[in-house]
Amino acid sequence: MAYVIISVEKHDTAGTLARKYNTTERSLFSLNKPRFYEGERLVIEVSALARYTVQPFDTLETIANKFRVTPAAIANANGVTRVFLGQSLAIPDER
Repeated sequence: MAYVIISVEKHDTAGTLARKYNTTERSLFSLNKPRFYEGERLVIEVSALARYTVQPFDTLETIANKFRVTPAAIANANGVTRVFLGQSLAIPDER
């Protein structure tokens, strides 16, 4: 498992963070206080197979096909809706 440290943004909830980072609320609370506030830093456990650097003509769909995961899983693990050339992405383990 890998861990990331994030800063809580306005309107973040345990549910939205769990979905964004492809984890569970239970995991989030096991590593952090049960209440958190804007600006606070949280530790989040993420499962990642690999890191991938976006190449010319890559899309979430083409990257997902390469790693046999869903585009949504990559988007959620990285908090993105689109990718750009040179971007480094965490590729989640969906197995």
